Amino acid sequence: HWGFFKHSHAPHPHDDHHHHHAHHEVSMRNLGAIGASGGMVPCPAAVIMLLLSWQLRVPELGLICLVVSSIGFAATLVVIGILAISGARMIENWVEARGGSKHFSMAAIMPIGGGILLMLFGWLLLRI
Repeated sequence: HWGFFKHSHAPHPHDDHHHHHAHHEVSMRNLGAIGASGGMVPCPAAVIMLLLSWQLRVPELGLICLVVSSIGFAATLVVIGILAISGARMIENWVEARGGSKHFSMAAIMPIGGGILLMLFGWLLLRI
């Protein structure tokens, strides 16, 4: 189970043993760290951009483009994280409001739902 989808501090089984551990909410600080780490990942396009700007004798422009693209990538990761967590909470609240299980876990359906969405998106791209 993913910690940010479960809110229980109760013990639960793990095959042959039981133990307690807290499940924590994902904070904006965590999402910021994910975005920052994603923005620092080396990108082949960034290397090409820097080499091209160096060859054209405008290395400052290459550095500016590199920083701006890294900030954009980090912001995109943070926004996607916020949307995923908000969507998961909305679905859990929707299920509970309709009499569903309070132990409903998005972790159980996320892989299947994500796979279906990817297949639909790929199918749509092939149709274009």
